[in-house]
Amino acid sequence: MERNTILQQISDATGVLIQLYSNNNIQCFGLNAFEPNPVNEFIPDAIASDHTLVYSYSPEYVFGGFVRIKGTTDYIIIGPILFSQCYIDRSRRILADMGHPVTDARALTHWLQSMPIYDMSRLQGTIRHIGALINGISSDEVHQIAWPVTHSHNYSDFPSPQFIDRLDDSFENKILLNIEFGNVNEVNKLVNAFKASYPEQLEFDGHLHSYQNSFIESASLASRAAVRGGLEYSTALTLCKNHINYMEKLPTYKDIVVYLQQMLLDFTKRVAIFQSLSSNSLLVRQANDEIQLHIYEKITPSIIASNLNINCSYLCAHFKRETGKTITEHINELKINEGKRLLKTKQIPLIHISTQLGYSSQSYFQRVFKKFTKITPNQYRNQPQ
Repeated sequence: MERNTILQQISDATGVLIQLYSNNNIQCFGLNAFEPNPVNEFIPDAIASDHTLVYSYSPEYVFGGFVRIKGTTDYIIIGPILFSQCYIDRSRRILADMGHPVTDARALTHWLQSMPIYDMSRLQGTIRHIGALINGISSDEVHQIAWPVTHSHNYSDFPSPQFIDRLDDSFENKILLNIEFGNVNEVNKLVNAFKASYPEQLEFDGHLHSYQNSFIESASLASRAAVRGGLEYSTALTLCKNHINYMEKLPTYKDIVVYLQQMLLDFTKRVAIFQSLSSNSLLVRQANDEIQLHIYEKITPSIIASNLNINCSYLCAHFKRETGKTITEHINELKINEGKRLLKTKQIPLIHISTQLGYSSQSYFQRVFKKFTKITPNQYRNQPQ
């Protein structure tokens, strides 16, 4: 098959921009190229290397691939590729790293958001696949090379949200690691320390959209940490979307900071509950995932068994044997934890919360809530955070 046809088909299948450099000409396959393309920053170092298949990534986690066409001076560039969604503050940093005016950040964001999200194995697999199709050899390894030194720049040239981006890497990593291990108290302490570092009287709402974008990136990082901690991927994705949808309705920066803490604690608590099941049983994990996914619906052992296509009596006996508690107890535990979050973050009547969580009445919700917490929902709501 002709080389250009192969590259076009790969781009069509993956949604990734592919550039062919041949005889000092550039041919693009897929998306129209944005100028400057951040991936092109590492090309001189890729050409200077001895490797046929290469990847690299920038300080802002923009990944790119390189395939040398054997027997020629031609080469193929794959990307940019992102492992998480890009928002405008990240685009500003990408442009600043290239020494390019940050006024193009919105256009770059729109371009990057039109691309699929990859993970590392898929990136390397795509590079290896292109190398095998173009060079006829499938045994080459994909080598990582360092990204070139970035341009010096001054971030004061554009508004910074001074939000999650303000955290240094070690502090952010502590939060994410504790989410992964379900350490609720530690996450709470870390976020309280973060919140305490902000002067109360500063007016930040002029850049509210920037803070919203930072929250979205934070939610994405927290959801991936929760998945590493054992939370099922689709559950984490649903939670992430729910938190973002609620955050986007908040009117001020201060509201977003308060809700940031609730979001991080929510992911951490769910990981803690999952890990507390003390069972490696696949069936127990599947049942837990079903409850998490349907937390806002009426969910019973028989519904879970039906969804899992398994006998209900067997499921209940297995769950009790593996975890020491019944499925109904576990359902109520998860629902009451969600109720506690709603009581602290949303000023809505108890009847609405009980209905939203699938309880038959407000009084039944109150009885179950007091059984698990030893206090009433209103007493819990009025406790200081």
